[in-house]
Amino acid sequence: MGRITGKGLADELRDRWYLVIDGVDGRAHYLALPPGTALADYPSLGIVEARPIPESAADQNIARLAQGGIYLTADHLAELEAVESRGTRKGQSRDSSPEQVVRSHVLRLEGLQRAEIVERIEEGVWKVPDDLLARGLLRTLCERELPATGQAIQAETGLVYRPMGEDGQASGVYRRSVMVASGRYVMLDDGLGFSLVPWRPIIEQRLGQSVSATIQAGRVTWEFGRQRGLAT
Repeated sequence: MGRITGKGLADELRDRWYLVIDGVDGRAHYLALPPGTALADYPSLGIVEARPIPESAADQNIARLAQGGIYLTADHLAELEAVESRGTRKGQSRDSSPEQVVRSHVLRLEGLQRAEIVERIEEGVWKVPDDLLARGLLRTLCERELPATGQAIQAETGLVYRPMGEDGQASGVYRRSVMVASGRYVMLDDGLGFSLVPWRPIIEQRLGQSVSATIQAGRVTWEFGRQRGLAT
């Protein structure tokens, strides 16, 4: 739960949008919206609450339905529609439609595809490994996607990517922010190389300025000139 501080287009071809939420937990959250979502329904500075399907539940459903290593959205949809039909006859109702549930699983699959864990064969057809469960998928996703983003920026700018790790320091000009699976990151450019540092709301008004960041035990402390920022 939190306030919408940013929004934009994540995938033009699929009409997918995203929100940046300044959460009540003190963190910034990147939220990919389902295809076809009306962005006007999410006004800037509005308050929202997101309750995604837990990754473990989504992964278990995908693994269960992946007969012979193939997950079919059509099969998943048919199963959910059959369950809904039985529930309707018994007077029960569902919080989400079968289409919405399947769409949420496709979003999960797209994240796993970026981490090179699953493969999209064609629309609605995904190749899933036998050992999908107990892989530590979220950690794998984050560990792979941030370096890949750094390498892509390096190829684009010619600057050397310098990973920070769990503990480290970085200084430079705040050039832009980027979105990855684990959240939003700030690109700090020192003229020869750059680092990607976890974004926090306190840094947003410093675009184009020289700043310093220190990471200790997963917490970021920002310094602006002689002013020391908050650790978050």
